[in-house]
Amino acid sequence: MVGVNIRCFRKKLNLSQQELGQMISKPQTTISDWENEKTLPDVDEAVKLVAALGITITELLNEPEKYSNSNE
Repeated sequence: MVGVNIRCFRKKLNLSQQELGQMISKPQTTISDWENEKTLPDVDEAVKLVAALGITITELLNEPEKYSNSNE
């Protein structure tokens, strides 16, 4: 769920994984791991992530269909 939301909001901003990673000082592989839910951001990373994506923690944690009209 969190990974899908990260991908959805990143794509809405037309950001690559690398660009998002640069915004929050994380490598592209970390963003990929989050989106594929191999790992998840810790609290500090989540705070940076939602600030970069312009969303709230609630939006990050809620079911993806609440915010996405696409099939991502």
